[in-house]
Order: sequence, then structure tokens, then C-alpha cells
Amino acid sequence: MTSADFCLADTATLVLRNRPGQPRSVALVPSIHIAVITLDQIVADMKELFALLRWVAHFPAGRAFPNYMSFISGPSKTADIEATMVHGAHGPREVHLFVITG
Repeated sequence: MTSADFCLADTATLVLRNRPGQPRSVALVPSIHIAVITLDQIVADMKELFALLRWVAHFPAGRAFPNYMSFISGPSKTADIEATMVHGAHGPREVHLFVITG
């Protein structure tokens, strides 16, 4: 269970920025990802997300974007090996999102 920095409304994609003390595996290893966010963390789309990140005050000067962000929107699909479709090879197989209001 995690929080998320943002959620993209158009694709229901969770966005987790890299930060000290939070390994990248938090977004990649669990087969079921449960996230809790607040209404103010929901942005319309990728365009709005990057516009917001450009102006976020808590990045060091000269470094507008973190060096790693995870975008989580559900199970992946790949047919890399022997052209056999595999669901959930990367990232979680299920994503559950709880939005806290008020």
C-alpha cells in the first residue's frame, strides 16, 4: 500500500516520484498495488502533470524533474518471448485506488 504523488484522470494512472528512502521496487514488485490519494492529487492528463512538475518548489534549483518516476496503470502486456501474450510481466497485476475526500 502506498500513496501517490499524482493520479492522471484520463487514464487512471498513478504517478510515484523517486525520493530518498523509497526504493523503485515499491512500484514494480507487488502483484497487487493499493494506493490512497486525496482529490487535490488528481490532474487531468500528462500535459497538466508536466506543467505542474515544472513549477514544484521542493526540487533543488536547476532540477525540475526527479530522475525517476513510476507510472502505474495496471497490468502490462508483452509478447516478447515466442510471440506468446503475457499479462502482468512488469508491474502489478491489479491496481486499486482509494480517493479520500474532505
